[in-house]
Amino acid sequence: MIVTISNQKGGVGKTTFAMAFANFLSLERGLTLTVFDYDYQKSFYTRWLRDSESLPEKEPLYEVINLVADAGRLVDTSEMLGNHDSSEIWLFDLAGTLDAAYLQLLKLTDAFVIPFEYSDLSTKSTAMFNAMLDECQFMGTRFYIKSRMDKGYRYPTQGTFDAYLKNAGVLIEAPLYKRNCMHKINTRTYPTDVKEATRETCIELISKMNTAFDTTF
Repeated sequence: MIVTISNQKGGVGKTTFAMAFANFLSLERGLTLTVFDYDYQKSFYTRWLRDSESLPEKEPLYEVINLVADAGRLVDTSEMLGNHDSSEIWLFDLAGTLDAAYLQLLKLTDAFVIPFEYSDLSTKSTAMFNAMLDECQFMGTRFYIKSRMDKGYRYPTQGTFDAYLKNAGVLIEAPLYKRNCMHKINTRTYPTDVKEATRETCIELISKMNTAFDTTF
């Protein structure tokens, strides 16, 4: 299965959730996966390397492969994707901007995991991302993650936007709230505070993915 964590706007917690979800799949579900950092900033890959130095006593939970060349050019993944075994879980972390290099990956993606916020900029960017997926006829199932929410705040556009997302794909109801613990997330552990902040979202996501794809992850 190819899972792509993406949206057209940066700053909505894509990489942070990608780390949490990868850790959940490895430690909570006992699954083997490979992560591909396809973001110009290389935040996931950089963190994974840094954790090798700062947490040497912890074995890597998964391999993270950097897909950004030294010159800042995105690596062509066509050949690699052609060799993908559908039984393998490949998790891609993409940049907040769309690049032509992503087209083959987006075409072959099984599950689009799309974190978003209820801000005006984020909802518009998410709608634009949906329109692009529709126009290009990318057939992967879309799963929308409510990210960086303020607990207790009533978002004026939430009801309308939720209805729109449910029509476009699968909305994950368990939100990700703004939590200080998420600033210290790493690629080697799934500590209690991070687990409390993300586990319900991850459980609902994997449950709805299992339903959509008739799998038992």
